[in-house]
Amino acid sequence: MDVTLFLTAFAGLFAIMNPFVALPVFLSFTEDETAAVQRRQALRVAIYSLVLASGFHRWGVSRGGRQTEECS
Repeated sequence: MDVTLFLTAFAGLFAIMNPFVALPVFLSFTEDETAAVQRRQALRVAIYSLVLASGFHRWGVSRGGRQTEECS
């Protein structure tokens, strides 16, 4: 995999799923919960995000999305 392409994709995803903004929002939503419940909910969010991102990736590739060779 091309390092430039990976860094570009990672930077884009990082901007969309900004953990520095998402963390205070998550903590404010779960402030009345125990630490165990917060950990379980955080794990669920991480799994759901991974599933959605993988699904969008597979859908984009199957629809003829841009491949590594075309990005140069």
